[in-house]
Formats: sequence, structure tokens, C-alpha cells
Amino acid sequence: MKQKTWLENIPYPKDLFKWLYKTPILLYRLGLGFLVGRLFMIMTTVGRKSGRPRRTAIEFHEYKGRQYVFSAWGTKADWYRNIEANPHVTIQTWRGAESVLARRITSDAELAEAFAFAMANPSMRSVMKSAGFGQTLEQFLAQKERFTFVTFDPTDHSTPEPLRSDLAWVWGLLLPLALIATTGLVFRVASQWLEKDTAYLLGFAFYWLFWCLLVPELVFKKQGLGSLLKDQKPLFTRGNWLAGLLLLIVTATALAMYGRDFICAPLLMIALAIPLATINGVCEELLWRGLYVRAFPGNPWFGVIVPATGFALWHFAPQTIYPAENQLGFTLSTLFLGLAYGFIAYRTGSAKWTAVSHSLSGILALSGMLAPSFLALFYR
Repeated sequence: MKQKTWLENIPYPKDLFKWLYKTPILLYRLGLGFLVGRLFMIMTTVGRKSGRPRRTAIEFHEYKGRQYVFSAWGTKADWYRNIEANPHVTIQTWRGAESVLARRITSDAELAEAFAFAMANPSMRSVMKSAGFGQTLEQFLAQKERFTFVTFDPTDHSTPEPLRSDLAWVWGLLLPLALIATTGLVFRVASQWLEKDTAYLLGFAFYWLFWCLLVPELVFKKQGLGSLLKDQKPLFTRGNWLAGLLLLIVTATALAMYGRDFICAPLLMIALAIPLATINGVCEELLWRGLYVRAFPGNPWFGVIVPATGFALWHFAPQTIYPAENQLGFTLSTLFLGLAYGFIAYRTGSAKWTAVSHSLSGILALSGMLAPSFLALFYR
């Protein structure tokens, strides 16, 4: 059998189009369906011949609380032929998975609703125009046999299992690497163009705003960032005694290490350290603890080990401007701190208590170099 050349392996436009429409399936498997979940749904039907679940990524539209899909291939589309055989399907959008009964719209009243949403949607209006559908409701209804609109009704009937986020571990591993690379680049470039204190604060601002706030907000947009600070299990209970004790030990250690210097520090330094350390503590815990324990519930590797390692390695980035006396030793200490915080968050299912402890420890440490850098901007 003759082997294909690299040129023959390049997908033709039709094949490329099919590949692009499979991309949402990959994103849902990665746990990133929220990125496309307002435009593409994953429809899981039962194969009319195989009896197995069949996944289809299909563009959908919402109008007055109802979801509509349009079959460009009419009744010949495989997914449509599957729902003709078994209309009980599962759909997944940005809202999550739903068990529904799929049905073709045939009544004039519902077709009028479909026409209204199609005319209100620029992309659907363009599709209808290119397909030669009428631009008035009367013309639209006169040609209703030429097109296929499907809508969905809630059902208690059993439906196929939804598509699982079985590849979510991929982004769980890649996120720390991307964060370290980008923040390191920001710190390095900023230090070449700006004074050290300004560059240091700019690097942290990028870290907080983009990675610590925007990324968790995108992943948990439906629940909101505040949900990451709500305990799933109470901390101070008999079953969580070890996590509670660990929190007290970590906080007491910070008090023993930094308490004397904090008391002797100038009031202005303390006044600056309180908000800066609180911002840093809450932001970091939302990312490294809240995001991971919620995205990977019940998984100690991705709930504790991976984020603790990423948390430790990220500390090399700001040290490109203000290196610690013992960079490796400092990074190892943040690894152990991350493991302790990770265990606490893993046991409670939230970043609430770790955010409190992290912020308090940062205040006692006078926010590291954040407050001094901020103060230096006003005493040049």
C-alpha cells in the first residue's frame, strides 16, 4: 500500500471544517468548555445503529430562555437521525449538562419564535439569506419544509452520560508552566525598561490581575470567585483536626519569625503592608488553592502536590529583581508552605482559611518587598 506524502496528509477545506467543529469537544474534555459554551453545545445522542453514545459539537442559540439548533444538512445529519430514533439526549453548555427531549419544531407558533430569534441573530440571518429562505415570516412559513430547527424540553427520562472532563489534568499541569514563563518575562522586561521598584510592582500587578483573578473567574464564572472562599467542609471539627492544627502551626510559626520585626517597624510600613499583603494572600490562595481544589475535587495530586510545586517555582520570577539571600532555601520553604496550605484547602474544599493565614503571615512579614517597593516610589 502506497504511503501518503506530507502534502496529501494536509486536510482539505471540508476536512478542516470538520476538524474545527471537533475542537469544542476537546475543550469540554479539557474542562475548558466555558470558553465556547455560550456558542457551542455538546449534544450526546444514542447511535441509532450502534446504541452507543455519540458526541456532536453544534452551534446553538438561545431566545427567551429556549435553546435552538439548526441542522445545515437537514434531516440527513447523523445527529438528527439519531434523535429521530431516540429523542432523549444530553446537552452541555456553559450552564452544565442537562437531560432533555429533543424535537423538531413544526408548529407555526413555535416556528414564528424561531424566525424571530433568527432575524435577531446576525449569523443566523446571514445563513438564512444565503440558503434562500424568505425574509418575512410568511415567506419563512411557506418554506418550512426546507429547513430543520430543533429545540429541547426538560425530561426526567434517562439520557446518555455527558461528556466528561477527562483531560482536565492537562491544563492543570500546563497552567503553572505558563504562569511562570509569562510572569518571569514581565518581571525581566519591566526591569530593563523601568526602575526596579516600579518593575517589581508591575510584575505583581500582572500576576494578581491576570493569573490570580481573571483565570479563576473564567473557570468559575458561573459560581463566581466568592465561591472559592466558601468551605465545603468545616475546618474546626473532629474529622479535620489535623488540618486545623496545621493552620495554627503555620500561623504561629509566622508570628514567631516575624512578630518582633513587625512590632518595631515604622507605622507607615505597617499601614502599607496590611493592604498589600492581604491582596497578595487572597489572590494567591484563590489561584493556587481555591482553583485547584474545586477543579480537581478528591484528587490529592492536583489538589495539593501540583499547585504547591507551581506556587514554589513561581517565586523564582520576582527574585529576578530582588533575589533572596538563599534563593533555593527560600523556594523550598514556600514549597512546604504550599503543601500545608494545600492540605488545609483540600480538607475544607475552599481557600478561605488559607487566604486568612496567608494574608496574616504576609502582614507580619511586612509584605516582603511589596511595601518597601511601594514606599520607595514616594521617596525618590
